[in-house]
Amino acid sequence: MDDTIEYRYSNGDNNLSVIVHSPHPEKRLIVDSVTPDSITICDVERFYGVNDKLSIEIIGAGGSVHSDTRVLSVYPHTKGASTYKLDLEFIDMSVTDKEKLKSLIEKDC
Repeated sequence: MDDTIEYRYSNGDNNLSVIVHSPHPEKRLIVDSVTPDSITICDVERFYGVNDKLSIEIIGAGGSVHSDTRVLSVYPHTKGASTYKLDLEFIDMSVTDKEKLKSLIEKDC
């Protein structure tokens, strides 16, 4: 699979979900898009700022993979919304976990 290809989906059109483990636990968030380098998640209940770090787990029918991430962008940009959409960059992901992620993308999207 080519790492430069971006996989985009409309909400609910894939079998992936995300659990945020820290800093504030949130369960079964919607995956809007995912690439081997980043992920966009929706319906996040807490506001996070750009560069905040989150520990997440991506779950699909083919298994799961854990990763530390960094917030690249948040929408809406200010606190007070009911939910947020986050663009996250995977950081320090091992080669093994990158391969697991590619497998999840192929199987569940």
